Amino acid sequence: MTDGDIEVVRRLVAAFNAGDDDAVRPLLHPEVELSSVVLGGTTYHGEAGLTAYRRDIDEVFENWHSEDDRFLAAGDGRVLWLYRIVGKGRHSGIGVDQPMGLVWTLSDGLLRRGIIHPDHASARRAAGLED
Repeated sequence: MTDGDIEVVRRLVAAFNAGDDDAVRPLLHPEVELSSVVLGGTTYHGEAGLTAYRRDIDEVFENWHSEDDRFLAAGDGRVLWLYRIVGKGRHSGIGVDQPMGLVWTLSDGLLRRGIIHPDHASARRAAGLED
């Protein structure tokens, strides 16, 4: 685990919040996958999968972004990203302010596998970083 791994995740978050898919691409391992409890447990594969993930999130939420981003080294090439997703339900208009966590595993300095957890506690447990 290096500070560079945390920086890769920071760059991903900044690019996602800005909606900049071009800045996301060079951060991804060719076999990247992302599993999301937010969207019914769907697993997204490859660059096209992450593009589909963003599209799926955009269909559910408007003006969504992360806040209170914290990045922790979790060992074994893993980075724990703790955050709040903030936005509004696209169809309901109801505000969303939900703490979440994502454990990224990096390979060769690239994002290889991400698992999104529905709260900080479960993400910390998955990363082996319980309070």
